[in-house]
Amino acid sequence: MRYDSCYNILHCTANGHKLACVASLNPESGIDELDSFMPFANALDVPLYRKTIRGTAIDQNTEYGPRTSKSGSAHSDVEGVSVGAILSNYQRVRVEHVCTYLWQRDQGELMSEMIEAGMNSILIKVAGIGLTPAHLGKSLAEMDSTFRKLHAQFGAHICGEGGEYETLTLDCPAFKSRIILDDVESVIHSDNHFATVAYLRVKASHLENKQFLIFPPHDTISLRLHYRNPFSAKVQSQIEPNTKLPQPLPTINNFGSQTQTIPVRCTSKGNWVVVGNVQRQSSGALDIQAEVKECFKIIQDHLSLYGLDFSHAVNMGLFLSSMSLFSEVNAVYAQYFGTSPPARATVAVSLPDGIDIRLECVAFKESEATRKQALHVQGLSYWAPANIGPYSQAIFVDERAFLSGQIGLIPPTLSLPQPPDIITESILSFQHVRRVLEVVKANSGGHWPGFSLESANLEHALTPTLFVGVRDLPKGALVEKQVLVHSGRHFVFDDDGVMETTIEVPIFETREHGTIYSEECGIRSSPDSKTGIFCWNLIDNGIPEKGLENYIHNWMENCVLARLFHTKSIEPIVKQLPGVTPITVIPAHTLFAGGSCWDYAMFVQSVQ
Repeated sequence: MRYDSCYNILHCTANGHKLACVASLNPESGIDELDSFMPFANALDVPLYRKTIRGTAIDQNTEYGPRTSKSGSAHSDVEGVSVGAILSNYQRVRVEHVCTYLWQRDQGELMSEMIEAGMNSILIKVAGIGLTPAHLGKSLAEMDSTFRKLHAQFGAHICGEGGEYETLTLDCPAFKSRIILDDVESVIHSDNHFATVAYLRVKASHLENKQFLIFPPHDTISLRLHYRNPFSAKVQSQIEPNTKLPQPLPTINNFGSQTQTIPVRCTSKGNWVVVGNVQRQSSGALDIQAEVKECFKIIQDHLSLYGLDFSHAVNMGLFLSSMSLFSEVNAVYAQYFGTSPPARATVAVSLPDGIDIRLECVAFKESEATRKQALHVQGLSYWAPANIGPYSQAIFVDERAFLSGQIGLIPPTLSLPQPPDIITESILSFQHVRRVLEVVKANSGGHWPGFSLESANLEHALTPTLFVGVRDLPKGALVEKQVLVHSGRHFVFDDDGVMETTIEVPIFETREHGTIYSEECGIRSSPDSKTGIFCWNLIDNGIPEKGLENYIHNWMENCVLARLFHTKSIEPIVKQLPGVTPITVIPAHTLFAGGSCWDYAMFVQSVQ
């Protein structure tokens, strides 16, 4: 058993899980197996279940469809699987409902922790540059400096995630017996100038009982949260460290009696299709599940006009009258999406009377399935929160990454910090966004910086930023960060017809016109493809600023998606809104941008 699998078991135990059994998939007879699981099951004092691998892989894609679980009557209560994957997304998606506490951890830091925790693992295979048969049988502690040297010189993975080496764990704090190797031999599989492939064949071994079981303290198998404060000293000085907000916020704005409404609209620009401001059209009493189904029928009908269905959805906005409806909405919502559902943000707002849910759907018609990539992590880890609903952490398509709203959950427990603390929750939400983006970048070829087009983002000042106070957030969180990111990549063809990739830094501009304030972000090569926010107040007589209608129409000329946030009634401005673009209306308690509070704000995304 590899050291990472054993070390992950320690973290599972530290997080309150109990090891029930060990399972192994082994090759057919005649093929050397480097790490027989039999001594490990005995060392751990748990049952072993083995299965022989036959035939070829049915599915080698990076995403799997539905999977079934067969734990057997002896372990019918098994709830999850411990997986030692550190870097591999391919390994992680082979099982879900997993505990992958090591996933995406810094490999240098992780190696030091494993050595400190008493992991006695030796190298049983070498296959990477700088490693030789002489390294077989050496422990992690003996090889630590060599791993770090090879990483610095050649970029080799310190924890062997690139296949540089394999390990065999002889002892760890979870073992009740240690493994003693009685007879081994080195086997050269292939020898070349780049890297020799060799392994250690174990011919005989036995178990030795341990008189005392010494389990490392929690601070050795670290449960620490690895984050940094994203706020500047100036910003932090303005936020009380223990700020507590009432949850949910009271309905201070009464929009229930509004007579003016904006209808459901759908538009298509290029490969993009957006359906906005979706809400029930029927009259009479409806329970929430029936209301959700009616809304999805409306979305389905509009998508079908462009030959699309829910598999093309990349981002969903859910606006509920109360977060108490969250579970019931999820139960119906999940029925419409498969293995890799769209990214999503859910908040509670003060909807009109008789309306309990309003939705927005962004869809993309990809010419190839690989153009859309989903990050859908359901395993517990220290990396970022597992999905707490039927959504993906992120969807990457057309050089844009749609991230699901991130609240400040503690990843291994999926709980909020206690006592409630807006600083800690904000730090965690920023950390989650950053870590999700790092994996999205790696899965989409990497080498792109990523530029936020719309976010509550304090790390990068030069991006359209809008702070919105709403009625309630999932789990009663104090902060939720919603982000849309463009890779910055632009593809052009040279004179020989070869496609080249360039990185463009977006142009960020702010403008003021009377009581109208705007922030926009775009790139020179696609002047019609931009994203921004613009905010305004009603003037003294309760009417909009003169020229607002022209301002809105200029902004929304190539718009594919718009959100209208409002702290006052929309009745004075409905006539000034364009009648084609989907505009999702979102009641708010507070709107803040550019150092000021506003009555109205619009988020607009246009595409070329």
